[in-house]
Amino acid sequence: TKLVLRSFFGEQFLNKNAKTVIPQQPYAYFPLHFEPEEVILRRGKFYRDQISVIRNISQSLPIEVDLLVKEHPAMKLLGWRDLDFYKKIINMPNVKLIHPSVSNETLMQNSKIITTIAGTTGIEAAFYGKPSVVFTDVNYSTLSCVFTVKNLEELPNIIKRCLNSKVDLAEL
Repeated sequence: TKLVLRSFFGEQFLNKNAKTVIPQQPYAYFPLHFEPEEVILRRGKFYRDQISVIRNISQSLPIEVDLLVKEHPAMKLLGWRDLDFYKKIINMPNVKLIHPSVSNETLMQNSKIITTIAGTTGIEAAFYGKPSVVFTDVNYSTLSCVFTVKNLEELPNIIKRCLNSKVDLAEL
């Protein structure tokens, strides 16, 4: 019963508050990770708290670039996240919560950069000609279009370099 209620209220909240139309202004894209997930629990190290990661990314972006954060569609299986989680995202300046029904491909195609803790979206971004920022070493970290965060203090400079980089399709 608790899962059913959480699922119902989570769905209602997302339908009411998450954006289904992609804004026209420049944006970075951060797809939320499914939780619990091995990628962030084991490999994510210091970046397991996705709210903190989102806050750090948004504060490191140039003022004219928003951060679009999309809920993982598979979270529906667990009854979505706690509503406070979503409210924290919505209340951050220059951050937009995106509905899970919005196409990942569309979000990647129109973004300036992709950000992920350690997900496969980072490598997918390269196929769309988009550079990415990751927060831990991943098997595709050797690509010149992938920028790995070693220290949060470096994040604004990493994002700036990432925004100014091009993807070398020959590397793929």
